[in-house]
Amino acid sequence: MGRDSSQTGQADYYLAQVSSASLYYPFGWEMPGRKFVSGEGYRFGFNGQEEDPDMGVVFKYRIHDARVGRFLSVDPLAPDYPHNSPYAFAENAVIQFVELEGLEKATPQMVQNAVNSVNQYVNDPNRGSVFPNISKADFGQSLSSMLQNPSGITQGYTNLCGLATSCKIGAEYNPEQFADFAISLFETGTYSSPSHSYFSNANIIQTNPVIHSESLNSSGKVANTGLTAAEFVTMPALRHSQNLTFSYNPVDDAAQRTGKVSEGTKAFTYPSDVTTTMYGPLGIHESTPYTLAEYDPIRKKLAQGHSVIGLFDWSAMKNKDWGSSGWHYIEIQGLRNVNGKIEMTYWNPNYGGTTPKIKLFDSGEFSYYLKGWGSFDAKK
Repeated sequence: MGRDSSQTGQADYYLAQVSSASLYYPFGWEMPGRKFVSGEGYRFGFNGQEEDPDMGVVFKYRIHDARVGRFLSVDPLAPDYPHNSPYAFAENAVIQFVELEGLEKATPQMVQNAVNSVNQYVNDPNRGSVFPNISKADFGQSLSSMLQNPSGITQGYTNLCGLATSCKIGAEYNPEQFADFAISLFETGTYSSPSHSYFSNANIIQTNPVIHSESLNSSGKVANTGLTAAEFVTMPALRHSQNLTFSYNPVDDAAQRTGKVSEGTKAFTYPSDVTTTMYGPLGIHESTPYTLAEYDPIRKKLAQGHSVIGLFDWSAMKNKDWGSSGWHYIEIQGLRNVNGKIEMTYWNPNYGGTTPKIKLFDSGEFSYYLKGWGSFDAKK
């Protein structure tokens, strides 16, 4: 909301319009009388999670009762942490930690270690880059942003939705390895994947030399791709290295939307490519191979604490046109039955952002629009 204090007809500064504000006790119980809501009620609050007036705070894997500071069901990772209470919230260290999706605490140290690696590279004058027109500082800033806010990762104007989703999960659960992966690509143009050999050149991931001369525009994005420096270095390298015959150029991929070129299969991420990416450079293991749409198995994997990537016919779903086709990867973060409909909470690489989105499906729609899914064991 603009403020014209000098009365010149132009805004001198802007004030944010607050739509919702709440104060909480340490474990998430709202303080009586300390809440403000303007317009429609906002469903997300404490820890960024959805709040249900009847059940409590709805995390990804279980429900938290903020009144007593406990979860209502056992932590899916309880066998891995026998010294902890399976019902505890953030190990009761609510000032130091946040609860990661109702699964296990998120230690800031892992992210900080990754950011420290980025800073060490940026500040070392003896280490260079194969991208001469993108500064180390700009690359480091964008990579640190990916590590500190993985949900902000986007596919830009490219067709890299599958790899953007993979990188989001990798940066979220294995930030130190993700930082090493990105830095190596920017510095040398190559990365040796420690645990997989399904890439076209054994276990070596390479950037396409054609893109090394690209630079950032005034918005901090590369050419017309809509990608930050770190996104531009990491995701296209995965696509380029997974193609057995074709090279991949994200600038051309983005240009196809204007009709200038057609990348076709060069840009498409096959389900096996997602698995290769997760297991190799990102260090996350597949727990369910790519399979057809099934509601109950997906819910079970989510309850077990696994990350789920779904491939949807997005064009048909968005337009309610069962004859159109436009497949798109997203991260499925929650599923539940609401009055006979399936409610899906999801993260979409088209947009990025920390607030999850919700989609309601009528009977039969979910299994039709979801073309397949796979789950990944994202334990640290």
